[in-house]
Amino acid sequence: MTLRYIRPLTSGELLDFPFGLMRALWGRLLAITLAGSVPLAAAQILLILPTLTLLPLNEPMLAIAGVIPLILTRWPMFALALALQPLHALPRAATTLLIGSRICGRDISARAAWRASWPAGLKLVVLSVPMTVLHALTLVTLIGLPGLGILIWLFGLLPLLVRWGFVTEVVTLERAPLRAAFGRSAQLARGLLGRTTAHALVAETLLLVVTLAPIGLLFFLDILFSAGSSLYEAAALGVTGVMLLALRGWRPCWEVLSYFELRARREGLDIQMSLEGEQ
Repeated sequence: MTLRYIRPLTSGELLDFPFGLMRALWGRLLAITLAGSVPLAAAQILLILPTLTLLPLNEPMLAIAGVIPLILTRWPMFALALALQPLHALPRAATTLLIGSRICGRDISARAAWRASWPAGLKLVVLSVPMTVLHALTLVTLIGLPGLGILIWLFGLLPLLVRWGFVTEVVTLERAPLRAAFGRSAQLARGLLGRTTAHALVAETLLLVVTLAPIGLLFFLDILFSAGSSLYEAAALGVTGVMLLALRGWRPCWEVLSYFELRARREGLDIQMSLEGEQ
C-alpha cells in the first residue's frame, strides 16, 4: 500500500485514489465526524440560523447582497459562531492521523486516532485562529467586492491558502512545532504552487458538482412534473445532507494524499525512513 500511494502521482491518480481511501475508511471517518464535527457545526448553525432567516431567501441575488450588511448589524452571533470554528481542528487532526496511517500501510481505529491526535489537535486549534480569519476574509472579499473580490482572491488569498494548506498534515503527521508549521507547509508547495493550486481547484469543483448534481436533477424533475415547491425543497435538503455526509471523507483523503505526494516529489525514497520515525 505504501508503494502505491507514497510516490509522485498523476493528476488522475490524485483525484481517483481518495475515493478508494474514503471507501476503505468510511465508517471510521463517519464516526469521527459524528463525534466531533457534527456537534460543532450544529451549534454554529443554531447560532446564526435565526439571523439568516431575515434574508430574502426566495430571492438569491438580494440574499447574497444582504449578507455583509446583516453580518455588520448582527455581528455578535456571527462572531460567536466564528469563534467555535477553530475547534473543528480536533476532529480534523484525528481524521488526518487515521488517513495518514492507512496510506503508510497501517490501520488504526477511530478511537485510537482520537487518542493519538490530541496533542496535534490542540496545536491546530491555536493555528486555526489565523486560518479562520483568513477564510472569513476570503468570504467577505468574494461577497463584498463583486468582480474585484475574485481577482483579490485568485491572485492574493488563494496562493496564500494553498501555501498554508498542509499545516494540519505537518503538525499531525510530522509533529512539527507551532512556529515551524506554516513555513514547512509553504516549503512543500514551493516550486509546485501552480500545480497544487490547479489540483485544489479541480478537486473542489469536482466535489461541488458531485454534491449538487442530484439537487439539479430534483430541480429538473420538479419543473417537469410540477411536484410543488415544498416537496422539492424538502427533497433537495435531504439529498444535500446525504451527499455531504457520504462524501465527507473525500476532501481530507485528498488533502492527506496530496501532502504525501508533495513529500514524495521532494524527498524521494528518504520519505520511507522519515515516516517510520514520525509514525
